Amino acid sequence: MQDSQNLYLLMEYIPGEELHKLLKNRGFFPNYYAKFYLAETLVALEQLHLKNIIHRDLKPENIMLDRDGHIKIIDFGFSKQVKDITRDRLTTNCGTPSYIAPEVMMG
Repeated sequence: MQDSQNLYLLMEYIPGEELHKLLKNRGFFPNYYAKFYLAETLVALEQLHLKNIIHRDLKPENIMLDRDGHIKIIDFGFSKQVKDITRDRLTTNCGTPSYIAPEVMMG
């Protein structure tokens, strides 16, 4: 939204916490929770890919849990929309170094 002097960015309020913080506090997830969060993440990625969007910085810190315990993927700063997700190849390395595969870091 905007008025004559300001531009306002409205964002959804997510009252939960980061998946990373929850995992750090618990130490581990029981199998049921791990499967649940993984399944929801895969469905979310599938929806992004149907819109030809590649996230490129998916990590537990970028997955929030809403008040009902469902995931929300956040931080689309490195995301990219491509024409054809099955054919377009992205050549820039980006994301969080701690989560990048060693062979990618070494070129």
